[in-house]
Amino acid sequence: MNFLIQIDRKGNIQTSTGHILKSMEQFLKETHIDVGYEYCSLDDLMKGGSYDTMLKNHVVDANTIKQVIPIGTPKFIKAFVKMIWEDKPVIHALMPYNVPLDLQLPLYAGRMIYNMKTNEDIVKVLEDLKKLRKLHGRWFVKDMYDQHSELNHFYDVIPDLDNGRMTLECRIGGDGKSVSKVFDYNFYRDILGKQISNEIPNIVSQWRILVTKQGDLEYQIKGAVNYKGDPIRFPKRERIFQFIEQWYVSPKVYAMDVMVDITGNTWILGCHDLIGCDMMGFNDPHLPWYLKSSWDEIRGKIEYEYFISESKSVSGVNK
Repeated sequence: MNFLIQIDRKGNIQTSTGHILKSMEQFLKETHIDVGYEYCSLDDLMKGGSYDTMLKNHVVDANTIKQVIPIGTPKFIKAFVKMIWEDKPVIHALMPYNVPLDLQLPLYAGRMIYNMKTNEDIVKVLEDLKKLRKLHGRWFVKDMYDQHSELNHFYDVIPDLDNGRMTLECRIGGDGKSVSKVFDYNFYRDILGKQISNEIPNIVSQWRILVTKQGDLEYQIKGAVNYKGDPIRFPKRERIFQFIEQWYVSPKVYAMDVMVDITGNTWILGCHDLIGCDMMGFNDPHLPWYLKSSWDEIRGKIEYEYFISESKSVSGVNK
């Protein structure tokens, strides 16, 4: 296994996953496990410098560069993919899961969740919200294509009850005066490609769960870390397994975020590929293999998307 770990210009590792892998380096050597480490900043990666460095140092050859496992922020992962496979397959292969469709029912999410893929979706959602008198409060907006979009935020609903319309506004910036409108009823395009959900009040803790499936075995929970809120307000084990079983088409290895409300209920918050996800606090000695499994699955999707895009290009030329 060869890992490419993101650093800044001063050489500081940029993610907790990178730090965890670095801390395992001596252990892996002592157990005679062949693991290679290379380090690269986002700027150098975007210039293609890391690719040249790894080839020059004989870390990999031109045929195995695609098997190098990038460890960093989602932006770093995208830059790595673009460097190797160009732009074509990036969007579909690296799309965030957010709350998967199988888990969007209030039974699992504890809130209403809508995917805004088309103008028709938006019209239907507005009609539903008008009937339910939900044109108020705060809603969370998350990009369906960019896990760390600057538009991902809680937004205050500015209602127009007479006409069944609403605008979602978010005050951003240190002065709290700058206003970002992610959705205005006159401009549907502002909300297209977003997943929106109403706010659950009184959340007391949030947890990241590491889920794996090896071979034909059932899915297993390999770790749980509290990353926000009360560290002893634990999620319910049976609820987590309910979420795992309900997500029918899931990766073999992934991270699941859950939240606990003040009454003790456990709700799904979102799901992520391990690659590009901060595995804060996880110290399972098998983490390098989990990351490899996650990358192999992502790489398979990228290769498939690339094959399809190249096939379309060839067929277009032949015509």
